[in-house]
Amino acid sequence: MAARPVTSDGSVPLIGVVSDTPLQRHLIEHALRNKGYSIAVNIDSNKLSQDRLKNYQHVAAWVVIIEDETQGDPLLEQMMDTFDAPVLYGLDAAPSRQHEEYPRWERRLLQKLHDAVGPLPTVPEVAPSQVATLAGSRFTIGTEGRPAANSSSIPLSHHVPPAAPGDPLTRIYLLVASLGGPDAVKRFLDLLPAALPVAFLYAQHIDPEAAEVLLRVLGRHARLPLKRAQVGARLQHGEVIFVPPDQELDFDDDGAITLSGKPWPGPYGPSIDRVMMNTANRFQDAVNVIVFSGMGCDGAVAAPILKAYGSHVWAQDSAGCASSAMPDAIAERGVVSFRGSPEALAKKLLQTIELEEITKRRTQNHAQP
Repeated sequence: MAARPVTSDGSVPLIGVVSDTPLQRHLIEHALRNKGYSIAVNIDSNKLSQDRLKNYQHVAAWVVIIEDETQGDPLLEQMMDTFDAPVLYGLDAAPSRQHEEYPRWERRLLQKLHDAVGPLPTVPEVAPSQVATLAGSRFTIGTEGRPAANSSSIPLSHHVPPAAPGDPLTRIYLLVASLGGPDAVKRFLDLLPAALPVAFLYAQHIDPEAAEVLLRVLGRHARLPLKRAQVGARLQHGEVIFVPPDQELDFDDDGAITLSGKPWPGPYGPSIDRVMMNTANRFQDAVNVIVFSGMGCDGAVAAPILKAYGSHVWAQDSAGCASSAMPDAIAERGVVSFRGSPEALAKKLLQTIELEEITKRRTQNHAQP
């Protein structure tokens, strides 16, 4: 057996395995035990009730492979509400150990665990282009706590006119994230009121196979609708458009969305640098950026260019991130004017919009004869 991986406190990380098929549970456990991980629980997803989940707070990370897609959405939400441990979700089903694809599947699994719970000495370092960026690999709950599912959003100030169809597009905020981003973005969106006069683009490093579940989970309690990007659609105030991870998004001369049908350049999908530049090239100073938890430094090239346009560039605080590398890298460029928790970022956004509307109204009143 290989040398066991250790966590930061020197202990062997305990892994939970969840699947709806016995074969998958067997293959996952075999792969993990063979590399030295300890299995805390290996359980049928049909038997994993909310009450039973609470018995496994000691688990360092969960590996979840669900072949019945109807189970995946509610199970993922349950696990997000129960644990602050990483949940690896959206992995391909394991092939048989005799299949030619099995070694590649095993390497992907082990790399995701490496990213989630720390280094695995027996696994060689891989190039950035090979690093998995599955959003579901780190649905972490921040130390400040998630707003309850039935909590109220922050009300829209009476100074801020609610968004209406056909309103001119004056504010665009890019929400950009990688590892740990889904939880942070969910906490942020859950606090925002409906009809907020902002158009959002959400760019999240994620495996395309997990995108649909991610959208459903994030939209569960959000007051703003989350939509997939569609060719010919336009950004609208009061909506969140999800940037596809598997093909480049841009805008035509009229501001309509275009999709290239080709992968994003670089190692990650989507390329956050390219999302920033494509949006800023079309909408210029209407574009602002909020950087959430993530690995790497994607976005650090384009963020200073947006700042030069006059954009707000804000970031999640390091302490609350599952991985602070990406927001820290952008902050090191000297362009971030505010950092805070997802809740603080939501409040900052609403306060900024309120101040902008008050200032605009005063300017209009002074301009009247």
